[in-house]
Amino acid sequence: MAAIRAMRYFRFQPVDVNGLAAVLDILDGFDSWTYTLRYPAEYIEVTRFADAKSIIAAKGPTRRCKIAAKSNGGRRAAFNATEANFISIEYYSREVDPDAVIDKIQKALSLRPLQRVIDSTFVAHGFDDNGKKYAGEVRVFLEALRIKVETGEYFEPGSVPEKVKARIDSSDMFIAIVTPQDNHTWITQETLYADAKGKQPFVLVDREVPYKPGMLGDSEYIPFTAGCISETFVKIIQGMNKLSGGLS
Repeated sequence: MAAIRAMRYFRFQPVDVNGLAAVLDILDGFDSWTYTLRYPAEYIEVTRFADAKSIIAAKGPTRRCKIAAKSNGGRRAAFNATEANFISIEYYSREVDPDAVIDKIQKALSLRPLQRVIDSTFVAHGFDDNGKKYAGEVRVFLEALRIKVETGEYFEPGSVPEKVKARIDSSDMFIAIVTPQDNHTWITQETLYADAKGKQPFVLVDREVPYKPGMLGDSEYIPFTAGCISETFVKIIQGMNKLSGGLS
């Protein structure tokens, strides 16, 4: 079974010690844990739930908390209630269905899905003829859905330029188009940056590219036949529905 990553967003609500314990009961079998508790003037990180309980007992309850877990086998999970407007849950595994795990947490805490509005996207693409052609077709498709499209316009060596970072930050979603070209490094950098910002990248890969799993981090990808990027459009809509809290 290939590794699958799932991430969902829910409306924010306070989570108490009992709620954290319920999350732990569901996220079993991990080897290392990090508990983050946020108070007005500080973030406190501990690696044992008993320590987290002691801090809450001493300092009082906190509305902002996070659980992050990793296993030696490569599984990862994160329950994040530190943001102001939402709770996010991420699960990455080869052994179990991540969506089933998230469903259990949602039910245990009575979480309500967050209806995200998707008005804009950043499209990373090569600036060869194929990259420009595919990006143009994706732009026409998304603008027909009333979604504003941004691109990087030019390539700069090194880390992701500040201009591109700002455009990715301000976009509601991120799409990368991988085409046959000599160097995919900068698309990889932009995709990993978008993933770190919680954009859940859509990676569209031309089947003629010698794609290597892991080249673009843990992101799942959508393959398409050379010249037929429209094959990805249904998958993109399904993914957008999932991001916005609808049916996928």
